[in-house]
Amino acid sequence: FEVEVSEEGANVKWMKDGVELNRDTAGSKYRFKKDGKRHILIITEATKEDIGTFYAFTNGDESQAELE
Repeated sequence: FEVEVSEEGANVKWMKDGVELNRDTAGSKYRFKKDGKRHILIITEATKEDIGTFYAFTNGDESQAELE
């Protein structure tokens, strides 16, 4: 999943089904990349357990995507 923010220094908070994903809790399943204004969530070897709604929150804005 990928989002592009308007400000290069903006922080993005990723969530799956209402649970925050971050470097401390995601383990090796989820990886986070930042390339300028682009923020990318990578799911390593996706399985049925990864089906759900993913959210990206930043500066009061929200994007969501479904993994089916």
